[in-house]
Amino acid sequence: MPQPKGKSGNYNGKPKGTLNRSTKELRTMLTAAFEGEIENIPNTLKKLEPEKRLEILSKFIGFILPKPIEVQESTTESIQPPNVTFVSVDMSLPKV
Repeated sequence: MPQPKGKSGNYNGKPKGTLNRSTKELRTMLTAAFEGEIENIPNTLKKLEPEKRLEILSKFIGFILPKPIEVQESTTESIQPPNVTFVSVDMSLPKV
C-alpha cells in the first residue's frame, strides 16, 4: 500500500547539502582536469594580448572577490539628538 500524500516513509531523508551522484562525478572530473593547470595560469596569461588578458581576468574576478552588497537604511524613525543636562560645580541642578 502506498504512503499517504506528503509522507515518504523516509523521515531522515537526504541530508541538507548532499550532492547528487552526477554533481559529485562532475566535480571530481573537473578537479582532476584543473589540478595541474592552476600553476600554468600565470604563464598562459602573460602570453595573451593585454585586451584578452583583461577580459579573462574580469571573468575570474567574480570567483575571487565577493560581490559588493548595497547597504540600505531600513529604519523609518528619525534619530533624536541626545538630551544633555549641565550640572554646576556645587552639584545642584540649574534653574530653568
